[in-house]
Amino acid sequence: MVFVNPYNPSRVYGISPSNQLLVSHDMAHSFAGVAGVTGFSSYCCETSSMFYADAYVHSEVLLGTEGGVYLGCSYGASWDLLSRSPTKVTAVSMSGPSRYLAGTTDGLCIYAGGSWSRSSGIWGYVDSIAYHSAFQNNVSPTNIWG
Repeated sequence: MVFVNPYNPSRVYGISPSNQLLVSHDMAHSFAGVAGVTGFSSYCCETSSMFYADAYVHSEVLLGTEGGVYLGCSYGASWDLLSRSPTKVTAVSMSGPSRYLAGTTDGLCIYAGGSWSRSSGIWGYVDSIAYHSAFQNNVSPTNIWG
């Protein structure tokens, strides 16, 4: 699985066959492994929904893993696990500046104001998340299996 940052196409992210996060700064000509980012499993690495480029801070990237949600800064130069993030993450997205969405094997979680909460109306396996900025109160998770 490979993800190209749409705001800087020279930045490419991927997962190696040995489940290591890889980052390229030269349009995928070479990759370097990233230490400390863990939690990859077969279900979280199957789709490009596990990565999301921040539409507000273009140098930041979200990454969903079995272990939680990571925030990559400076185009992937550093990665931090967001505090108390949900686990078994299958998809990530955003609904505004510093408002993150995480689909999991057990529903949808929302990060706002520095903390996570679980959606009361969406449960089951969330495969991807559709969000449109013109309709800020509408979040559409897809492929829900509950």
